[in-house]
This record gives sequence, structure tokens and C-alpha cells, in this order.
Amino acid sequence: MPENADDLAAEKILDDPMVLAVPKNHYLAKARQLAPADLATQGWVGNIHRDDAFNHLEFSKACGRAGFAPDVIAEAPEPLAALGLVAAGVGVTVVQHSLRHQVPEGVVLLDLPWFTYRTSLWVAWHKVALRPLVTHFRNLVRQSRLLETSENCETQAVV
Repeated sequence: MPENADDLAAEKILDDPMVLAVPKNHYLAKARQLAPADLATQGWVGNIHRDDAFNHLEFSKACGRAGFAPDVIAEAPEPLAALGLVAAGVGVTVVQHSLRHQVPEGVVLLDLPWFTYRTSLWVAWHKVALRPLVTHFRNLVRQSRLLETSENCETQAVV
């Protein structure tokens, strides 16, 4: 949170795992399990957030810990644009599991259970004068988070 946000409270509601997005006709699309070596030889579409060097560094470190270095051949400013490039056959990318319902036609998502990088999602609100609607929203988010963590998050989406 910003340093001058003393009147705000925040709660992390999700550490969203990443899934691999590949073109539907890619040879990895039919793989049951992937190993880091499978990703080392791929051309990657990078999600480049110019104002977020910390997350880019953490992503690179997670790739290194997993045993591969992505060969970025194209860049996209945000995940949905990266998925569009994957659908066009430019390369592969990783996106948050929570985007699985927004995958364009021609893209397959595959689980990477060994990949440690996560995208955190936070909710913030004013500490004082909470409106009932804000309290209700926070409670719904907390309840849905409990439901999400109790479900099996295995992914094999083909669109």
C-alpha cells in the first residue's frame, strides 16, 4: 500500500498460481505433465509491466529456481494481450489461474504445480465509516476465497 495510506486497511485475498498458455496446436498442449526442461526451449511472450520491475525480477527468479530461463521473443503490456499473441501462435506465456475463463479461442492452459511464482490480489478499504455494502463485500470475498481454496484447481482448459 502507499506510504500515505494510514486511513486504509488491506487484506490479501488470493495468491493466484500461474498456468502455462500454449497455442491449441502446440505439441505441449496435449502433455499431461510438464517439466521445467519443456519450457526452456520455448519462445515466450513476456508480460512486461514497465512500472513493476520488482514483479518482473521475482518472476525471473522463480523461473531460475524452477530450472529454466524464458526466451522472450515478444512482449505484451498485460496478460490478455499476451494470450492473444499465444492464440496467434507467437509463443507461450504464463497467466494467473483466475484468468482461465477469459482465454481466447485457440489457447490451452496447463498446470505448473512446481512453479512457485504467484500473483497476489488485494482488497483495500477505508478503516473508518465502513458502509454496510463494503462490509458485505469483504465478507463475500472472504467466503468465496474459502470456497476457492477448498476446490481442486487443476486446469486443462481448451477454448
